[in-house]
Amino acid sequence: MQLGPVLPKLDARKRPDIARWILREVYEHFGVESPSAAVNHPGCVVLDVQHRFGHDVMSLAYDGVRKPGPGIEQRAARHEPDDPEVVIIDTDGLQSLAEAHRTGRRKGWWPAGSLLARALTELHREDGEAVGAVTPYPVQAEATLEALRDHEASDGRLAEVGTAHRFQGREFPVVVFDTVEDDYGDGLWMSHASRAPEATPWARNGVRLFNVAVTRVQTRLYVVGSRSRILAAGEQTGLGKLAALIHDRRARSVPATQLIAPGGRPDILSARSAPASPMSSLATSRSPTSTTRSRSTRPSLTACLKPAPPCGSGPPGPRNASSACFRCWKTPYAVESA
Repeated sequence: MQLGPVLPKLDARKRPDIARWILREVYEHFGVESPSAAVNHPGCVVLDVQHRFGHDVMSLAYDGVRKPGPGIEQRAARHEPDDPEVVIIDTDGLQSLAEAHRTGRRKGWWPAGSLLARALTELHREDGEAVGAVTPYPVQAEATLEALRDHEASDGRLAEVGTAHRFQGREFPVVVFDTVEDDYGDGLWMSHASRAPEATPWARNGVRLFNVAVTRVQTRLYVVGSRSRILAAGEQTGLGKLAALIHDRRARSVPATQLIAPGGRPDILSARSAPASPMSSLATSRSPTSTTRSRSTRPSLTACLKPAPPCGSGPPGPRNASSACFRCWKTPYAVESA
């Protein structure tokens, strides 16, 4: 079940007709509140065969009711054990880089997601793979666009960046899903997205957003977030589905500290001096039409990030958020008065 339309604020108390017909999902009128309920409903015809992503992503979304098409089964037969479909980029240990700056009760942005999206985009650009960076929040999408601004390819932007609402209906060979979920406090939207019986409509809509975000992918899904937060999630949450993949060893976890330094600047160690990174085994191409590159010739992922200029030389932070330099993320961006 996909996301509903983005609606303006409507006062349902004064307009019961609006509350009944506009603020409710169309399926709710028939008592269908989940994909599994749709399968069991006599009045529903479920289009359950998909031809985009593999088995592990199927287990994350839509209550597992999706079935693989012939092309997916053929891809699975060629799948190598050391080439996981789902990779968790664990932000634990990034200190202030991985601390969410709230712009509302359950939304916000953080530097970690933008820097990691840039690093992963650079990595896959070498193999010519298109990357889509998706996030629940417009302010985080804006921050990631700023982080990519100085690293655009000669033929345009390195990656497409947007919210799950914007990317609904799209697909990319590689997707970076930036959850903006740190290990501080009680979490943002994805931490509370749930289909538990007591879940609010807001929490249930969060599961729909999670479903849309992870199913934009074709071959490799990166989920950026706190591993400890994921492992603590409930079974009926999207993050809980990720935790199950980790427990079953079907998803690989990579420390984000292998990609960026926690001191506020990218780690720019040279490939020769850098220690072996877990990312080196993830660098091979998964596209059946692209050429596999030798792992020994691929530079360390930490070398993909270029040195950051001094703080104050970067653009201001995202609108409606705390101003920060998007190149070093360490100190507030100072704007001199005229």
